[in-house]
Amino acid sequence: MKISKAILILAGLSFSLLLKSQSNLSTSTNQGMKAQFSQSSLQAYQESSLSKVEDFYQYLELLSDETVSQALKNELKETIYSQFQNTDVQVYNFTEEPASLITLNQLLTFVEKDKSIKFTIKNENSLKEIYSDYWINSYTLEVSRESEIQIFFIKQKVYFSPQLKKFGEREKEVWTMLLGEME
Repeated sequence: MKISKAILILAGLSFSLLLKSQSNLSTSTNQGMKAQFSQSSLQAYQESSLSKVEDFYQYLELLSDETVSQALKNELKETIYSQFQNTDVQVYNFTEEPASLITLNQLLTFVEKDKSIKFTIKNENSLKEIYSDYWINSYTLEVSRESEIQIFFIKQKVYFSPQLKKFGEREKEVWTMLLGEME
């Protein structure tokens, strides 16, 4: 009887701690990143997000490379998916003219079938305005295929928000940066 009471008390305590941690997470989310970080810290995260954009285009180049094995291409796709908010996010289709918005999943399929696309990013910067859970990176993208070059002016959301991550037995709130839709 004493053991079952102890288990019930322990379960109740665990449940209340879980509710408290979820409450703290929703409070952080509601307050937004401006309340959690200094302006200089946010600027550093914004600069870091530009590297994430560059990595995305390098992965796309590898995905279109005919000499890359299918196993590596599958890993590249998973890596790209992990950098985005979701696989249905709207991105530009650089493989057709005129370029239109399609899902990330569709873009990866098109790029994999295309041959050796090269991407060059120019004039990249993060816009000064910061919203509650994202900012916008703007850049000029030069896309080269065979002898054809296309230029795109892109604005892309970068989401920055807290997520609960498990480290062994402990959960901790970690701020995560994910690429979002293009405009």
